[in-house]
Amino acid sequence: MAMWTSVSVFVEAESVEDINRVVNEIDLLEYYLPKWDVYGTDADSSSLDDIKEGSCDWLGLLSLIGEKMGGRGKAWITEKCDEDYAYTTTYEYENGEITTITEKEDDDDVEEDEDDVEEEFVIKNGVLIRYIGDSKNVVIPGTITEIEDEAFCSFFCKMCLTSVVIPDSVVKIGTKAFYSCGVLNSIVIPDSVIEIGELAFSNCSALTSVKMSKKIEFIGFSVFSGCTSLKTISLPENLVIIGDSVFSDCTSLASIKIPGNVTSIGESAFSSCSALREIELSDSVESIGSFAFSWCGSLTTIKFSNSLKRIDGYAFSNCTSLTSVRIPESVIRIGDKVFSSCDSLTITVTEGSYAEEYCKQNNLSYSIANNLS
Repeated sequence: MAMWTSVSVFVEAESVEDINRVVNEIDLLEYYLPKWDVYGTDADSSSLDDIKEGSCDWLGLLSLIGEKMGGRGKAWITEKCDEDYAYTTTYEYENGEITTITEKEDDDDVEEDEDDVEEEFVIKNGVLIRYIGDSKNVVIPGTITEIEDEAFCSFFCKMCLTSVVIPDSVVKIGTKAFYSCGVLNSIVIPDSVIEIGELAFSNCSALTSVKMSKKIEFIGFSVFSGCTSLKTISLPENLVIIGDSVFSDCTSLASIKIPGNVTSIGESAFSSCSALREIELSDSVESIGSFAFSWCGSLTTIKFSNSLKRIDGYAFSNCTSLTSVRIPESVIRIGDKVFSSCDSLTITVTEGSYAEEYCKQNNLSYSIANNLS
């Protein structure tokens, strides 16, 4: 896993007034920078070494620097990694507008196997460490077995990457591999892939469709969260667990079919999917996590399976269009305020069931049915 151990941000400007404007008006703590250096005409360099390290919104920071500058200059970021990798993004601006964006690998800081790097890729032992090219449509080489964490998270990828072809040699996609690639519009994950890291495609706001590997059994934290254009996704039949926040804030997702082997739906898995109208749960689903479908304002109906045992707190809270649900006799635990703010909801239960007692204790409207199969 790539860990950034040193990050330096440099600014070059025409006047000391511009430098002072950057230093005084940008809240460095917002960007979690371990080092900040400013250079300019008649200006001394300054650094803040005690700012905590963490994820940085490079795109936001560079854009903000450009906005603050009145004249012409440069801003650049150098990232160094504990795996002997360094990368520099240079942003040239004039009167607050971008004029040139340049990205490059820093050769002096990279140690690699000879002939292991193709023109647009940094590759080590079959692992794609970083994409450093400028193509909007990328075909990953067939020699790659793993896509490293944050491999496609450069300034260029966030702004310009439209499509990626992943070869069937790849078995793992790392954490944040395509995080915030804002114009990536579709992705096919080949059947060779057995693992997808957390946040791998999170905030890919132009992504409209995803074809998943048939071998995926677990989708982890926030893999597709914030994919606001995602309308359709076919989940693999081998899938067993849908993790926390996997599809949260996918505001264009209108329907989802849960495959037959899924046993667990995680916390906030589909929260704030405001276009989601219907959910088809498989007979294998045993538990629904807290806030799993909260704030799904278009959801009108859901059919629970007879295998369902647990519904955690706030799972369907603020589903304001939900009018009816049938809770099977198999359910033996229901958390707090599962149907909070579902003001039009009527619940159907089996007489003498745990669900009936829950409705009584929480003053929920319900009706009795003897057969919920």
